[in-house]
Amino acid sequence: MIECLDSQQGQAPDTSYLDVMPRLEFLSKRCNQLTKENADLQEDCDRLTTE
Repeated sequence: MIECLDSQQGQAPDTSYLDVMPRLEFLSKRCNQLTKENADLQEDCDRLTTE
């Protein structure tokens, strides 16, 4: 999406890769955080179901 051309005008989109990098970095960190939280919750769930 970032590198695609507008087929009608033949121009790249206004949003450059550098413009979206901070958002991508934030989302990546948030995804990693949620993945860890999910793993922790899964461990708790597994522990509770074996008790």
